[in-house]
Amino acid sequence: MPDASTRHDPRASDPMANNPVTRVNDVALCFEGGGMRASYTAAFSQALEDLGLDFPYVCGVSAGSSLTVNHVARDAHRSRLQFVEYADDPRFGGIGHFLHGEGYFNSDYLYEGCVESGEVPVRWGAFCENPAEAAMQAFSADTGRTRTWHKADYADPVDLARHARASSTMPLLMNPVEIEGELWFDGGLGDRGGLPHGMALADGYERLVVVATRPRGYRKETLGTAQRLLARRALARYPRVAEALVARAQAYNDAMAELEDMERRGQALVIRPDTMPVDNACLDKARLEASWDAGYIQAARELERVLAFCGL
Repeated sequence: MPDASTRHDPRASDPMANNPVTRVNDVALCFEGGGMRASYTAAFSQALEDLGLDFPYVCGVSAGSSLTVNHVARDAHRSRLQFVEYADDPRFGGIGHFLHGEGYFNSDYLYEGCVESGEVPVRWGAFCENPAEAAMQAFSADTGRTRTWHKADYADPVDLARHARASSTMPLLMNPVEIEGELWFDGGLGDRGGLPHGMALADGYERLVVVATRPRGYRKETLGTAQRLLARRALARYPRVAEALVARAQAYNDAMAELEDMERRGQALVIRPDTMPVDNACLDKARLEASWDAGYIQAARELERVLAFCGL
């Protein structure tokens, strides 16, 4: 496997042009969200791309939706740009953007803006030509429903970025996104508390590789009385979002128990981080670089397990 520091930017050419592709049958690849924790798991996407391993179905929630888009476009380097390289760009986000009503993360720029400008383009041709499905989940502030979008729902590169933004819109940190007349928030508020494997199961996949952003044994803590009150006040304009936020811990924990049961039965391989050096709102580029490097080192070690699970 090439050293992480020597890889080229795949935007300059087709990253798979000189790499043999190994196609996986009947196994879905699922990326958990977690904001800037995706700096760690993006490296796993890069390692799979370097190996030339293609899955027929890729899905993600929240930050995992961006990893999904880039992975299907065979452009894992774009995930590094999004979750590492651009973190110190003043347009990326911070308290100044929050105070100006743009959200802590400046999602207008991070998603559609940088695609429209051509600064961080989506490899749309490669995305469309790859036969793999690309699914992502979001939560409707208007109806409280969870929606899963698929490739057929994305009209063009900017529209694709908008859907990924909707899936990633963390309440209070980012402004909601309107699609088809509805306001959408982070898919982490939806089915299974944001764990992505439900999409793959619903679409008929029974064997999964899940790239997690939390360590083994992690469970979310239920919000206390004061936290519930604060959430409902802060999100008074979006009561369904507030209630989903209050209920999320139980939904996540139940879904994690389901996923662990799938592990025991040999239906799921869950790649969990050895360590997670950043939190979901980290904008410290040096820490994010260290996170990506640690993720790549672990990914290189995990590839044998992935190949064995996929029967290769």
